[in-house]
Amino acid sequence: MHESPIALRLLATVAIGLVVGAERERRKQQPNHWVPAGIRTFALTALLGGVAAYGGIAAVIAGAVLVNIHMLVARLRGATEEQGITTEVALLATYALGAFAQQSPLVALGAGLVVSLLLASRERVHKAATELLTTTELIDVLTLAVAAIVVLPLFPNEAVEPLGVINPYRLAKVAVTMMAITGAGYVAERWLGPRHGLSVAGLASGFVSSSATIGAMGAKVKEDPATLAPAAAGAAASSVATFVQMSIVVGMANPALLRQLTWPLVAGGATALVVALVLALRARKSPPIEQRTHRAFSVRAAVLFAGLIGVVLVISALLARWLGEGGALFGFAVGALADAHAAGAAVASLAQAGGITPQAGVLGVMLAVSTNSITKIVIAFAAGTRKFALWVASGVALALVATWVAWWIARASG
Repeated sequence: MHESPIALRLLATVAIGLVVGAERERRKQQPNHWVPAGIRTFALTALLGGVAAYGGIAAVIAGAVLVNIHMLVARLRGATEEQGITTEVALLATYALGAFAQQSPLVALGAGLVVSLLLASRERVHKAATELLTTTELIDVLTLAVAAIVVLPLFPNEAVEPLGVINPYRLAKVAVTMMAITGAGYVAERWLGPRHGLSVAGLASGFVSSSATIGAMGAKVKEDPATLAPAAAGAAASSVATFVQMSIVVGMANPALLRQLTWPLVAGGATALVVALVLALRARKSPPIEQRTHRAFSVRAAVLFAGLIGVVLVISALLARWLGEGGALFGFAVGALADAHAAGAAVASLAQAGGITPQAGVLGVMLAVSTNSITKIVIAFAAGTRKFALWVASGVALALVATWVAWWIARASG
């Protein structure tokens, strides 16, 4: 209570009451809406909290009791069973913010604005909770929040012996990041709608597994040849996700290594994006794809992804110890046949831990992208029609060539 003059703090207190009360006053004027407090009551309640703050904790508690008594009496006099207690809770929050404003007036005023915004957004908030979000999606949002805020900090942020390459916190962070990225892709798919069909779905699912996405798109084309263009666009878009997620996982584990790989990854991702856009333009005349609601992300897939990184890390560290950097690079290349992101994260982590040189780390990521591209091409031919496979394989090959050309140019100029 010492940085701002008392008058300014009390002025901020009254402002909080006016901001929150103004919204309740508007609500009060609507037909069939009984509200026990308007703008004056809110302003006076906030001021009561501000004045009580100078009387110590006992005065604050006494004031809170008075506010609760007022709300109880008002409800007994005028409320009906159908009406909620939003105004009462808002009034109590205004009292608390009035008291808090004597400590941090700007923070309290900001919180008051948030309260007013929530009250004014009643219809939108209710619609989001009951119509826009399904029960499954709400569970996914809460799961991600618990994973990021509650579970993640529980992991120790230090390397585990004897190899010293496994950091539980970093692996858990990779799993949470994958859940968040996949969830973001799902939101984009829902937001853009079915008009963009398989292209958006391919980009979203590519963050989980581009190879699996290509296989699913190929199977769809075999089942319905009319979906050739949109399915090929979705398969190509999944390769864009490969380069984006590779950049994210490498940057999380080893920012210095990402700086050396910036141009190769940008070149490969940009080429894959151009291919996806060209195919998406060809797909514009295709019949619209039905949009289905599904899980925003898979916790199991995220945990398995982090576990795969750990396995590749351990195997590569052992190969590096027994056979040198060449053995480690071989391990990365083999691991990337299944998942390029996991192998890339393992390369970056091992380079960060000093298990291999930065130059070997760069080459390891390049090899991971290359061997994973081979997997994509094989899956395209195995799962889809010949035309689908040729379109997808051409896009994958172009992106890979662009990646290596950019690497060679960066190496020659550096």
